[in-house]
Amino acid sequence: VRSSAASDVYKRQGILIVEKKGKEYLISLNNNGDINFLSEGFDQIAKVLCADRLLVKKGRKFGYINPEGNLIIPCEFDSAEQFKIGLCTEKTYRGEHLEEEISYKSRSRGTPLAKVVKNEFYGCINVDGTVVIPCVFDKIGEFVDGVAPATFYGINGQINENGEGFDIEKILSSFNNKENIEKLKKQYDKELGE
Repeated sequence: VRSSAASDVYKRQGILIVEKKGKEYLISLNNNGDINFLSEGFDQIAKVLCADRLLVKKGRKFGYINPEGNLIIPCEFDSAEQFKIGLCTEKTYRGEHLEEEISYKSRSRGTPLAKVVKNEFYGCINVDGTVVIPCVFDKIGEFVDGVAPATFYGINGQINENGEGFDIEKILSSFNNKENIEKLKKQYDKELGE
């Protein structure tokens, strides 16, 4: 069993991430030094606790556990990020090197959200795993003051933390014939430089 670096929050609570036979486990140590396995084995467990959730990877899918080791959000996402308040991340650079990244400082009043990817499309979930923004966007940027840049079928716009902002019905109604679909596809390919 090999111990992995964990945040100070874990250490104060007597919680560690350990590796055993190629899997990572969340464990706790009691006063007698006895080990209690809190989680099942994962391919990877995030070392930073955000919004009382830990990002985990199992196979090629991502999900979230709580500090007690319970799987709260199943490993069903192709990609996922840590939970952030308003999805706001503050980064401090020294030259081109990332010196510090803080996920807790928010320029938004929103609830903690995590960006996830499913079937190559971006969306956002809350800490309970409820889909707040459906996975229908080509890309979602960082939220600042409750608003983020987003791309939907090659069309750029903005969404709020509830996924509102794009008139998706209007965009979908433009798909009423093959000519419009081809036109939109050409525009999309042009933006990608293809």
